[in-house]
Amino acid sequence: LWTSYAAAAQDVANQNQLLLGDDANWADYAARRVGASPPVARALFAYLARQGRIDATRLNAQLQLVFSLQSSKLALTAIRLFSDTTRFPVAQLDAQARYLLGSMAAENNQPAAAARFWLGLNAPPTLAPDEWRIRLAQALVRAGVAGSGADALRALIAGKQALPADMMQRAVASVQELQDSGHYKTADELYRALLPLAETRARREILFGLGRIAESLNDFQRAADHFLEAAVLSDTLAADAFAVNARLAAAANLGRAGLKDDARTQLNWLQKNVRDAEKLELIRREMQKL
Repeated sequence: LWTSYAAAAQDVANQNQLLLGDDANWADYAARRVGASPPVARALFAYLARQGRIDATRLNAQLQLVFSLQSSKLALTAIRLFSDTTRFPVAQLDAQARYLLGSMAAENNQPAAAARFWLGLNAPPTLAPDEWRIRLAQALVRAGVAGSGADALRALIAGKQALPADMMQRAVASVQELQDSGHYKTADELYRALLPLAETRARREILFGLGRIAESLNDFQRAADHFLEAAVLSDTLAADAFAVNARLAAAANLGRAGLKDDARTQLNWLQKNVRDAEKLELIRREMQKL
């Protein structure tokens, strides 16, 4: 595609008497063709993005090319074009173009590309700093860049007394991904930093996550404590599915910790309060293990 762009740009330049090296006139003509003929404009911008003699012209051409591809719903094309790090080392790309490219990559489930374009960027002027931090953290964690993703979450949490519910949910989900990929120590640290900022629903999820981490580390009594705290933390008195699962996990871990009487207490409570046949069978099996 770069070769095709270069050939098309030469043809357009010859037809319109644009002189080689006259970047200002090439950029001006490209800008005037954006609406009427986007492919022509893109060809000229692509040429300038690679061959422009002035840094500002080259960077602006990169941005205009990316924006034109995005506007024409050619996001995957844009991502592929600028993923060629031989032609375009990320550090030499226009910052706003990098943000747009990363956004398109994130929207198209390409977290590795999003992370590559976004890593090292400051928050764009159109986005609140915390929204940028959570988007960056999500992309980095999904891409497997755990350390940098955790750093973005730490920056989000630092100095906060609370987080909006939606942002909290996204932060917890990212920590769960870190946990699921085996980064237990980091996940434990971040869960504990988020816990004081969380409302009831998020607190339950965080406590359950802490329980799972402790269980993975064979710290069964601590796991049971977290699961029980999650089970009893509720906006209602009813035993909802989350509370049932948390109490069942607590009972299983109490049994593994050798606290069999405590485990029976939890299982007896479940037998009296659960009506689901499948869950009752699980409870019966846990009771048999004691």
